[in-house]
Amino acid sequence: MMGCPLSPASAKILLNSVLIAVSAHAKGVRVWQGEAPAWHEVDAATWRRIVALAFADDWCGTFECADQLRAAWDIWAAWELVSGSKLGVKKLAKTVVTGVEWVDGVAR
Repeated sequence: MMGCPLSPASAKILLNSVLIAVSAHAKGVRVWQGEAPAWHEVDAATWRRIVALAFADDWCGTFECADQLRAAWDIWAAWELVSGSKLGVKKLAKTVVTGVEWVDGVAR
């Protein structure tokens, strides 16, 4: 519940579990053509794709095609039912779910 001292911890548990599940089922976007930058010492496999970004209770999924988006959305829909959370737009005042698609270099 909003304002409950346990809410931040509960949100972190929910978001972390969604991050893991989405990462297991969606590919994400390729970065640096799948190769690690020369200045970085991490194995190249670490730099190949970014599936999602998270900060506090915000989540941003990154996908190259609609099928990957659908795979992630299916997981979110399942978590919505399991956790009792609701995805959507709250009274048209706060966007909780949105998306952007690039077509010919233009965001829509």
